Amino acid sequence: LTSITGCDSIVTTNLTVEQIQQTLTQSIELQKGWNIFSSYVLPEDPNFEAINSMLSSANALVEVEDELGYTLNYDRKSKAWVNEIGSMQSTQGYKIYVKFTSTLTVQGEKVALPLNIELNEGWNIISFPHNGSIGAMHVLKPLIDHGLLVKVLDENGNSIEYWGSKTGWINDIGNFDAGEGYLIQVSNNCILSILEGYEKSGSLTEENLKPQHFKVDYIGNGSSHMNINININDGTNLKAGDEIAAYDGVLCVGAVKLSESDINNNIISLPVSLADKDSMNGFTEGNPIELKVWNMNKSAESDPHFQVLEGDMLYQKYGSVFVDMVGQNVTGTNDIESISFDMYPNPARDYLNIRFSILPEKDTKIELTDIAGKVLLQKNVESMNEVLDVQSQPAGMYLVKVISRNDIRVDKLIVD
Repeated sequence: LTSITGCDSIVTTNLTVEQIQQTLTQSIELQKGWNIFSSYVLPEDPNFEAINSMLSSANALVEVEDELGYTLNYDRKSKAWVNEIGSMQSTQGYKIYVKFTSTLTVQGEKVALPLNIELNEGWNIISFPHNGSIGAMHVLKPLIDHGLLVKVLDENGNSIEYWGSKTGWINDIGNFDAGEGYLIQVSNNCILSILEGYEKSGSLTEENLKPQHFKVDYIGNGSSHMNINININDGTNLKAGDEIAAYDGVLCVGAVKLSESDINNNIISLPVSLADKDSMNGFTEGNPIELKVWNMNKSAESDPHFQVLEGDMLYQKYGSVFVDMVGQNVTGTNDIESISFDMYPNPARDYLNIRFSILPEKDTKIELTDIAGKVLLQKNVESMNEVLDVQSQPAGMYLVKVISRNDIRVDKLIVD
């Protein structure tokens, strides 16, 4: 540079470059009940109480749980949220229970990829910190190639697992999606890498049809699922639109409606949900599995004949059992379903009235049981109006069963 006197001069400029990270916002949709979530965003404040503050303020949040069983929950004595989890980790997925459909919003920086997720032998809950959907088999291929993958579950109980040499790996999850977390079981300690780029998936997974006849007893997605994996043989005469359900006693703990592709492939996986603590909304571990089939054309239930190929017909958290279904016995057309009945008063203190719209068939009976299924009272139905004496029963929840030759109807009763 030339000065006014004609002399040369040197100007030195020191430049400081500061990298500004872009702030991202991810909205994660949550259904009523249990969900499994993760985020591709590193929160500005990773403390779990701060992340969930909007949900707790809206009275939507019940509990958050990590893979080790540590929780974020509300302590009624101190009237404060207790955070045992600490901070959100980008490699982790988390279970969350909400009272109603909600949105969890996470703001912060994008998680840097590739990201290595350390897996311990057994079950883990992993994140999927990718902004988009990727074919699950692309992500899991390194684990499969090295013989490390055992099973994967999503929040609905859909699975990825090996069905044997004849069938191979079956992927009922389809894609790994942003905002979701996944349960993954491995046979040894290992690392799963989530990459920035994957080849595009060329396969689509058919959306499960919603059963119409069988009604499950759990809310939303359910949780801690088991899978009953069924090979459908020709002798079953099952058609698209028929339904298969699993029962634990009187509780329907899972149901599926068969599609054309299920019939063509001759296989179906039936997810069943574990009961929450102190609740009757799913299976109890160790109880026997009972299967039922609903034939849409005949409007009839049947008891299927099956042969166990692998595993036990006992309920087990995260477990699997493989069966061949080879036939079915039609048990009737559910005559009780055409009969309506009222129970009053409910809650009851002394006597419970049960009024039928028409007189049920001969040998129909009424049972009062506790929530564990123990029969406390029993009587035959002899008129359209029956009365149960419940004044000797302690306050609590009970089940009233109307049992005919072809069907069982169950209603809940509160004794106060």
